[in-house]
Amino acid sequence: MEQKLEAWKNLGKKLSVGIFGYKAFTVDIGDIQASANDTLILIHGFPESSYSYAGTIEFLQNRFKRIITWDSLGFGFSDKPKENFTYSLFEHADIALDVWRQLSICGAHVVAHDMGDSILTEILCRIHQNKPYWMKEAILSATFTNGGMVMRHTHMRIGQKILLSSLKGIAAALIKENFAFFKFQIYSAHGNKKLTLDGIQGLFDQFYYNTPTDVIWKVVQYYKERYRFEATRWLPILTQLDIPIHIAWGVDDQNNVKESALYIKAHYVPNAKITMMEGLGHFAQIQDPKRWSKYILDFWK
Repeated sequence: MEQKLEAWKNLGKKLSVGIFGYKAFTVDIGDIQASANDTLILIHGFPESSYSYAGTIEFLQNRFKRIITWDSLGFGFSDKPKENFTYSLFEHADIALDVWRQLSICGAHVVAHDMGDSILTEILCRIHQNKPYWMKEAILSATFTNGGMVMRHTHMRIGQKILLSSLKGIAAALIKENFAFFKFQIYSAHGNKKLTLDGIQGLFDQFYYNTPTDVIWKVVQYYKERYRFEATRWLPILTQLDIPIHIAWGVDDQNNVKESALYIKAHYVPNAKITMMEGLGHFAQIQDPKRWSKYILDFWK
């Protein structure tokens, strides 16, 4: 394991989450007594982990006194169970809220990416319908970045497609720990050649860290839920919120193209701030952590 990844692992701790007590790797940086307005929560995407945000922390700390992120089950250093967990977005939301509760988060600003965008919209649905008793201030603002929130503007990579097909088991075994194929898929989704090999290696190492073959295909099944709940649950909630919304998009993204961001603003949250991050791709926070952080932080100026 590379030195930077080992250092990130040493920053975190594992929390027992959910009814089966699986372990979720969690990073909680800064003042645990920070107010909700000074607290930032980061939700990662696929095929990522909390480590995707490692390079952004020093810049985000210019605004926030406390920053929290974690590895969803099936990703990074968290447990990757083969049973009693289906890797549904609803389950990921369950785990997220369990982590927040255990860390005594009464409220925060939230930034999500990719798969994390859908996790965040599900959490927003629940809070809007029935705010948890322990979450006094709830979510103060929501930032969505480069996620497949609008499936008509989502172009899945070949690897995602085969892992969603009837060949998923065979495919998972064939691509497991195949760095050349993984790199090709990451570049294809990202949309430019500005990701470093070190950045891609970090993604690779986290995705395959203690990952059973069966879990490789299970973690991508959430795409089916996006098709089912996008128009009936997750996008409509955006019209009912009274919090600031930021849509920040790496323009070069070829997986979730910029039209997705424009569609969300035009049809659901016309008052949202939209930031088109020119020259950045799908994994913008990995490509250029400093520049990505500036775009994100400009929302609060």
